[in-house]
Parts: sequence; structure tokens; C-alpha cells
Amino acid sequence: MKAVVLAGGYATRLWPLTISRPKPLLPLGKKLIIDYILEEIVNIPCDKIIISTNRAFAPYFKRWIEKKTQEISTLEKQLELFIEDTTSEEEKLGTIAALEKVMEHFGKDHYIVIAGDNIFSYKLSDFYEKYDLINPLIAVYDIKDINLVPLYSQVVVDEEGKVLEFEEKPINPRTTLIATACYAFPPDTIDLIKEYLSLGLKRDSPGFFIQWLHKRRAVFAYKFEGYWFDIGTPRTYLEAHKALLRESFVSDAAEIEEGVKIVPPVHIEDEVIIRGNSIIGPHVYVGRKALIEDAEISGSIIMCGSEIKGSTIRRSIVGEKVVINELNIENSVIGDHTKLYHRK
Repeated sequence: MKAVVLAGGYATRLWPLTISRPKPLLPLGKKLIIDYILEEIVNIPCDKIIISTNRAFAPYFKRWIEKKTQEISTLEKQLELFIEDTTSEEEKLGTIAALEKVMEHFGKDHYIVIAGDNIFSYKLSDFYEKYDLINPLIAVYDIKDINLVPLYSQVVVDEEGKVLEFEEKPINPRTTLIATACYAFPPDTIDLIKEYLSLGLKRDSPGFFIQWLHKRRAVFAYKFEGYWFDIGTPRTYLEAHKALLRESFVSDAAEIEEGVKIVPPVHIEDEVIIRGNSIIGPHVYVGRKALIEDAEISGSIIMCGSEIKGSTIRRSIVGEKVVINELNIENSVIGDHTKLYHRK
């Protein structure tokens, strides 16, 4: 059994945040997005955990792997990076073609495949237990809002969980059950992917492959409850941030001046300085070495090294080493190294 985390996308809907960093390495509460996925993968019997990414983002994942193998020595023989030879959105292989390359390289085996931007509440070990080692298995979720279904894949299943209908990005959906980006594939899947790609069909979303596949062989569904986030936009990123930031953490290495008001839950990293009449929270993440002075921040993510003075920030994402001075910002995404000042 091998696990594959798909992390080769360029995440253009999250630009400018993801121009200079891969989406799975964005902070989410006290961890990175990919850390939540890894914590689930280690609970299933895998001999390899493969991070599939592109050449542009490979150095970031190499550093992450080095850190993880230092923290958990048993991962040293499991974690491996697979690098697509692309550096831009225009060059990318597409998710299905990238998966074909991974399977070609590592050989025929059972594969658990997970998108590197998915956050879910179910136990991956439960998903694995449902896999019969013969038929492909997909994780499905009741999103409950019919208007959101066209963004995903519509799934109809029978009482035994067999997929009867599957439609990627349906125009007129008739169910709220959708596929999430978690799959279990038996060893012959590589041959089916090759056949699919030889027909010139869509290469990007795995949903198109499942839509084609279920008409040729039995595909089963694992339905789960709880929460699920596909972190593809600033809105879903902030929704996941709010859902997962349940308990407050303030580093002992942070410097918080007397008089600053902290409204939990918050997560404040090392070497953060907060001064003056600042109000921080609820649902605020502040990255290392950020400086906040006389500012009100709620429902937002402030990344490392940013400086915010005399400003109000709500429901926004602020990149690394940003300077914001005397401004009110709401529902915004500010890219790394941006400088914003109030013009007097």
C-alpha cells in the first residue's frame, strides 16, 4: 500500500498567497494544512507516503520533509517526494496525468490518493477499513446545499454504497452528495488511467476519471459525517481556519504588552510583539515575528513577519512581511511584502 498526497497544483484562486508557496504548506490553526493529512495517513499501513509536487515547489516540500523526519524518525523511510517537471500553471500535467506518472514510477500497488488541500473530520483508518482491495473506493460527503454541488462532483449510490451515477461539475444537480478528493485504487488502476488518457479526455480533475471509470467497473463510496473543507479559495481557507482554531495558544516567546485584549480562540506564534490598545480575536492566527500595535484584528490570518499598526483587519488573510498602517481592511487577501499606508 502506498499513499499519495497530490500537491502539484499552482492554486491560482488563492493568488497572491500561493504565488511563492504551495497551498498545502499554508498555516491552519497550530499546524500546516498538509500536517493534518499526514497525521491521518500514518494510521494506515503504508510503506510509502509520496508527496507529488512540481519543480517550482519542490524545495519547500524538501524542507518540510526534513523537518518531519526529524520530528518522527519512522517517517524517514516512508516520506518521499515525487517531482513533476513543471514550473507554471501553463506547463502543469493535470492531476490525472500526474497520478499516472507517480504510479509508473512506484509500480503497481494499492494506492490511497488524497488532495493536499483537503481537511476532513473522518478517520482515514476507517476509510481504509472500508476498502475491499478489489474495487476503487471514494469518500463522499453530504454538502447539504444544492447550490454548491456544481462546484464539485455529484454522486448517487445504492444501499450498499455502490456508485450508480457520478457527474463532475453538474449543471442541474439532483442530490447534495458529493465526492471529496480521497480515493483508494487497486493495482490495475494504472492501466485504466492510461486507457482514459489515451482517449484524450480531461486530465485535470480526478472526478472526470471516476465519472468514466464507474461505467466500466464497480466503484464504491465511503460516506462520512462531520466537516470537510476543500481549501481552494480565500473564503474556504478562512472557514477551515475558523473551524479548526478551537483552543487558544499564546507562545511563551511572544511579547504581549499589558492592556492588550485577547479574545479567544487565537493562535499566537513565537517572537510576536503586540502593543498598545490592540484587540486580537476571536479566530486570529498570528505568525512568527509579527508586530501588531494599536490594531483590532478578528477572523483573520496574519503570516510571519508582518507589521500592522493603527489598523482594523477583519475576515482577511495577510501574507508574510506585509506592512499595513492606519487602514481598515475587510474580506481581503494581501500578498507577501506588500506595503499599505493611509494617504494623509
